[in-house]
Amino acid sequence: MNKYCKTILIIVTSSVSIFAQLRDISKLSDEKKHKVAHKLLEMNSPYNSIPILEDLLKKNPDSKKYIFKLAEAYFKSRNYLKAEELYPKLGENPSKNGKEGSVSVASFHYAECLKYNTKYEKAREQFEKFSTSNFRELKGSNLKALAKNEVKSCEYALQGKTSDVEVDFSHLGDNVNSNYTDFAPTLKDDNTLIFASIQTDSVVSIPFGESHTEHVKLFESDFDGTVWGDAKPLKSLNSKNGHTANGSFSADRKRFYFNICKNKVDNKVECKIYVTKQDSLGAFSKPEKLTGGINENGFTSTQPVVGTKFIKSKKNDKSKAKANETKEEVLFFVSDRKGTLGGLDIWYSTISNEGEIGEPVNCGKNINSIRDEITPYYDTDGGFLYFSSNFHPGFGGFDVFKSKGWNTKWKIAENLKKPVNSNFDETYYTLLPENKLEGFLVSNRTGGYGLLHPNCCDDIWQFNYKKPTILLVNAIDSLSNAEISDVLLLQSAKYEVFNDSSSKDSDGNLDFDTLAISDDKHFLKVIGVKENFENYYILGSKEKVNISVIKEGYNYAKSVVYTDSISMPKSFKSEIGTASSEINANIIKVNMLLTRGNRKMFVPQPEIIEKKDTVKIASTLKEQFTNAIINEPRTDVYVEDTTKKKVIEEIDFTVNLTFEYKSIELTGKNKLTLDSLVSIMTKNPKIALSLTTHTDGIGSEAYNQELSQKRANFIANYINKSGIPRQRIVSSTGVGESKPLFSETTPEGEDDIDARAKNRRTEIRFFKM
Repeated sequence: MNKYCKTILIIVTSSVSIFAQLRDISKLSDEKKHKVAHKLLEMNSPYNSIPILEDLLKKNPDSKKYIFKLAEAYFKSRNYLKAEELYPKLGENPSKNGKEGSVSVASFHYAECLKYNTKYEKAREQFEKFSTSNFRELKGSNLKALAKNEVKSCEYALQGKTSDVEVDFSHLGDNVNSNYTDFAPTLKDDNTLIFASIQTDSVVSIPFGESHTEHVKLFESDFDGTVWGDAKPLKSLNSKNGHTANGSFSADRKRFYFNICKNKVDNKVECKIYVTKQDSLGAFSKPEKLTGGINENGFTSTQPVVGTKFIKSKKNDKSKAKANETKEEVLFFVSDRKGTLGGLDIWYSTISNEGEIGEPVNCGKNINSIRDEITPYYDTDGGFLYFSSNFHPGFGGFDVFKSKGWNTKWKIAENLKKPVNSNFDETYYTLLPENKLEGFLVSNRTGGYGLLHPNCCDDIWQFNYKKPTILLVNAIDSLSNAEISDVLLLQSAKYEVFNDSSSKDSDGNLDFDTLAISDDKHFLKVIGVKENFENYYILGSKEKVNISVIKEGYNYAKSVVYTDSISMPKSFKSEIGTASSEINANIIKVNMLLTRGNRKMFVPQPEIIEKKDTVKIASTLKEQFTNAIINEPRTDVYVEDTTKKKVIEEIDFTVNLTFEYKSIELTGKNKLTLDSLVSIMTKNPKIALSLTTHTDGIGSEAYNQELSQKRANFIANYINKSGIPRQRIVSSTGVGESKPLFSETTPEGEDDIDARAKNRRTEIRFFKM
């Protein structure tokens, strides 16, 4: 993220950045006007620089100096559409000897504009080009490494992942949101919102020589059950000499932490964290600056939020459960102090029972990165830290992520997907204390208010997750009435059905909807499900879900579940075999009754197309398989009779298979790779294989070991279900992160993304049976 966007989130708002002490410049020369515009950009005041630069470029349309400055002003004001139009006009700076021109930071910003404007494929190409260019890094910058990471981010965005649960968003309206940035929402009580803003709808300019009093302030707004009321300033907390923002209550609502930020002479804004106490009537005491090393001179400390964790003792006396719990409280905050991994990191300090603040500790590399992580929020019930980052793979600038853990032990951050995240900036994700299906979000997404263009400034939005239907599926033996384990639940593919023509569609196939299995116990608690299901499926609105169960030695069975427009279970029908259902509110339990017999469902083998130019494989199976991956998997690959040629004794090779994040499901193109493997084995009945899967080093050793084994099992099952007998799959082993090929840390101590990608691999060994 550019310096400007980082600044607006440190100091609190983009509106602050347009304060500028202006004098009449109409009589100045073009060069002096340019210097004024340059100075305004340095002061993070792009809005006041834009009219000057537009006028200069109108008079000098070919001036690359003015084009660059105006493009940067548009970029810093978040007008990415206009910035995208200007950056390509710069081209590359020609060198004196006529060789390749030098690449400027404008090339990186141009790629960012493409990403913001959802041109992900073009952005990916531009980032890739920049990462391998002759760009000369400025001191303290790391743009080429960031460009490599942005390539991965664009690839993630191209997948267009959406939330498993439907989400509705509503704008808080003009009593809360202004044309400037409004942000940092927190509830004082069930019907009172505290937030930060300037609350004005026109550009603020300060005449030269005069001081300004327009600071960011904290405001209150009351909800009457329909709309939020007029915003009123919190006079007892707002500073007269600085910006006041980022308020957050402790769990008991007795303490309120917030920021006071002041402009420094070097155009930097430095924030400090204060605390005040709230009495039973809602009045605040005189604020006090925090001690304990949080407010370190020369650095900013901002966006405080209290996290609480209840730690149970080892005793199992349920009658004394509360007595056996210890409450641990910490203060999460954002800082650029020494010890950060990048620009802004999330830190924490313990809070003692007496309210004393401990020394700050960095939350670690699973949260923080070489870029910026901001606006933390900790959900005590779920044990998740929600935060925004412009480094972890996402759709726009800052995306919202979550990670389960505490203190320095966190799982790999997970993107909240669309529509929570968009191609713009999403920050300050906060859940309501009593209803975790609702919360607040700050974003400059389309649909909010804008000062000079639609996406200039952040507004506060409220979101509501629609309560979904939870689907549970069990397979029951019709004779013993016992549950059958290790069944195959078909989800997303076309399968040919034999011995049951009535179940075929017009093409002789059956379609199965995609369902993603979930094991998130916290989500069940959030939506009010008391039972602790091991695995379940989440159904949306107006869905038709085909449930088909296969088990060797049993007849195939199929049922269908329908949901209505509000995701409630609508109806259930057993189509093949016998099944029963139990429907309660948002839960539907389906018991598939399997009878012993021979009615089966088979996955059809790829049709072998005979061609004159059929590729022939003899002793070069490794080479041919590699070609099959590079040139797209083929179904017309076969091996010649090897009796007259060198016999295949043993061949090793590595396959790079891409799985869904933290999942055992392959992405689409990688299933084609497995199909190619199946095709080779089908045409070579005398060879067997073993496979070993590896992960990178992100996450715990135990987690990676378990994940790699699940992925190995998935691959083996895929090959087996595609018609290859199980005895030809000699072994399928997951070894986690234990056998890396490359170090995942550069000599400079930074994360090596490419090395991690190479360590995530599947090793295949073919040998003669």
